[in-house]
Amino acid sequence: MFKGSARHSRRWLGGMLVMSMLGALASVMGPLQLAGASGSNFYVSPTGTNPRCVASFPCSFQYALANAGPSATIHLAGGVYDEQPTISTSGLTIEGRNNGGVVFEKTNAAQNSFKPDGVTPVTALAYVSPGTTGVTLKNLDIDASNANLPAGENYSGVYADSASVTLDHVRVQNVVPGTGFTGVQTGVSIYARSDAAYPSTPANIAMKYVTVTNYNKGGVVCVDANTTCSIKNGTVTGHGATTVTAQNGIEIGFGAGGSVTSTTVTGNNYTPEPQAAGVLIYDAAAGVVVTKSKLSNNDQNLVVYNDGSPSYPDSDNPTITHNTAGPSAAGAWDGIYLESITGATVSNNTANNNAEFGISAYGTSNSTFSGNKASGNAQGGIYISGDGVANSTSENNTVTMSTVKTNGGIGIHADLGTANSTFSNNRATGNTGYDMADETSPPPSGTAGTANFWSGSHCTTHASSLPTGLC
Repeated sequence: MFKGSARHSRRWLGGMLVMSMLGALASVMGPLQLAGASGSNFYVSPTGTNPRCVASFPCSFQYALANAGPSATIHLAGGVYDEQPTISTSGLTIEGRNNGGVVFEKTNAAQNSFKPDGVTPVTALAYVSPGTTGVTLKNLDIDASNANLPAGENYSGVYADSASVTLDHVRVQNVVPGTGFTGVQTGVSIYARSDAAYPSTPANIAMKYVTVTNYNKGGVVCVDANTTCSIKNGTVTGHGATTVTAQNGIEIGFGAGGSVTSTTVTGNNYTPEPQAAGVLIYDAAAGVVVTKSKLSNNDQNLVVYNDGSPSYPDSDNPTITHNTAGPSAAGAWDGIYLESITGATVSNNTANNNAEFGISAYGTSNSTFSGNKASGNAQGGIYISGDGVANSTSENNTVTMSTVKTNGGIGIHADLGTANSTFSNNRATGNTGYDMADETSPPPSGTAGTANFWSGSHCTTHASSLPTGLC
């Protein structure tokens, strides 16, 4: 897709005489870089011109990029770099100072790649080309403020195209068109995808301490079979309330897998209709993990979804644990929302003050909801129902050891289409409707004439369940 950067080569003249000459020269001028040398260090500055590429005599970024071999490190001095790098050297590290102040801010960025169809253009501010592995970007900002990105076309801040990349303390910001925030469904700050033409190097992007702000459509987007993305200790902030486009903070989907850990995602709010998400797991590979994260002020704070398409996996067996999901954006939806999922583990989450339910599951089966807390949600605490887009029933679930209180509506609610599920050892108090309710009917023959099994739970009073006898 993107063309690799040109390599600068020097020819060995051979023999000890050359080594002696180099040694003598180094004693006068300082060490020289050998172009393309593996493991070399290249020191650059925004105004550097010296080909020696040492700390006291830095070179330009482009010179270092063209000459750095596998496992080399390019050390960036502080300042603003008018650069749009294409990275095609495996093992390369591009590293700024620990105290910040290193910015890639390209003026009038150019289209520099295509999507896998070979026709659709892509403009990426930092592009890692197919087949490139082990790249690290560290301690730097990528800022599209002056890039004049093309509205209506595909563009991104960092693009891992069938390549493996680590982003460590990287900030990506202002990835919006030059004409401003737009409703066109393009524009992603960090984008990873795997091209079937490169089966041996699927995209793998590991992010830690990454900050993403002011994106057009998506903050972090990972798609395609075999793509793997992980983000840890990150911060992703959307536009806030807007009528322009439904943003997604983090999206893992269409066959991709990965994890979100200890990450804050907020401000994805489309006011005409609540269709934005903080974290969206959509037709993803099995086993996606979202844990210890803070999700708030999004239309849906966390969505795990299976649309039933035969072309993609079903987002099954996700692990959703120890998250704080709430509040949702005003007038929006749920803290944690699952649809047509099998084998989910949803445990020890806190889902408070959402505009509809704290935790909801539709057409979801063989899943465990345990140790969760839900309070102050407008329509209910924990809601289980059939009526999924791909599955019409919710069966063989377990809801246990959870606390729901002071919610509008029903604390714990098994609605139509829920069957053969166990609700045990839960505590529900002070909910506006019933503390617990089951509106199903046999078969199977469950508790108090329902299709489910209730035991060991506590309500405000014995009469605060429907039917009585659930708690």
